[in-house]
Amino acid sequence: MSISNNQQWLLYLCCLIALYACTKDNATCTNANINIQVQVNQSHPCNRTGSIKIISPLGPSYQYKLNELPYQERSNFDSLSVGDYHITVKDNHGCTNSKKISIDTVKPNATFIATQQVLNSYCTPCHIGSNGSGGFDVTHVCTVLNLWHRIEARAILGIPTPMPRTGLIPVSERNKIIHWINNGHQY
Repeated sequence: MSISNNQQWLLYLCCLIALYACTKDNATCTNANINIQVQVNQSHPCNRTGSIKIISPLGPSYQYKLNELPYQERSNFDSLSVGDYHITVKDNHGCTNSKKISIDTVKPNATFIATQQVLNSYCTPCHIGSNGSGGFDVTHVCTVLNLWHRIEARAILGIPTPMPRTGLIPVSERNKIIHWINNGHQY
């Protein structure tokens, strides 16, 4: 099968157009300046409360991706836990830019810090690690937050038996735990 001169010119012209388009797109991406700016909300250590909100660039010319998830039109990513994430922004030319974002743990409040110090001082001899007495490790924030009622029963009220076993924690130290519990036993 032979190609006519017109077909050869048409094929040649198509190749030139494709080459120009490819070069043009690559030049656009090479010179693209997608400056990613974000607002980050830190996460609770036990719940996925972190978020990343892209504040620039915005608009219908952009799509946004978190890690390996597919691109989306929304510039917000919610329900994120503590950790590192990669944000990628793609414009309508196919140009992309990425940025690493870290979500840290929100800072604990003063009453939790005081309670954690009391628990570490009086309870860690028996309640630490995976072999902690009763499966209770007071060094893990989420355990303390989820089992606050057990701390109250044992360390404050002494029900069914006082903790530590040698007798209740001194009143001044128990008051720190009571204050934390009365303020909603929050992180």
